[in-house]
Amino acid sequence: MNSVDVMLPTRVKRSSYHIMAAAIQTVLVILLVSSEVSTQATGRCTADEFICDSGECIDQARRCDRLADCRDASDEVGCRK
Repeated sequence: MNSVDVMLPTRVKRSSYHIMAAAIQTVLVILLVSSEVSTQATGRCTADEFICDSGECIDQARRCDRLADCRDASDEVGCRK
């Protein structure tokens, strides 16, 4: 059985299978994307990274470099001018 072949009950029509497969694929993509976003939002950055208020991780060297690297520019807040 390859990744496309699935044992279906006899009452499930082929067109219904394609609709179900597309829906499952969509759900999997949503789960993968939301997992990545939640990892960023929970601040799972490395020790060498700065956690932006918006949740992204940027390299610590990019903090206070007078360039906004975070979407919310939080990497430039509280820096000396």
